Amino acid sequence: MAVIIPMFADPNYVESIKLDDKYYKISFRWNSSEEAWYMAMRMGTDFGFITKLVQGIDLLKPYNYHQDAPRGELWCVAEEERLSFSSVDSENRSAFLMYFSENELKPYEME
Repeated sequence: MAVIIPMFADPNYVESIKLDDKYYKISFRWNSSEEAWYMAMRMGTDFGFITKLVQGIDLLKPYNYHQDAPRGELWCVAEEERLSFSSVDSENRSAFLMYFSENELKPYEME
């Protein structure tokens, strides 16, 4: 079953999440000059990245080459076409991340 990862606007908030039997630390930041959300993900000192949150793409795909990267796919889901600050920084959050493990994706692979 997909893992739903909530987004929090607090810059000091770090979520520890288990994906594929490994623990990753995830945090979110709002970039006011770009008006965009960014996510930082890391596992210890060996693996880490920062990426802009956009809908419609697998956010982990550029990092598939790294042995410590999660093997599944991570997607940003939001009610709005473009994420805004209020998508996350409100009581009625309308954005979150969904992680699908490699095993969940296998039935949908093209041959």
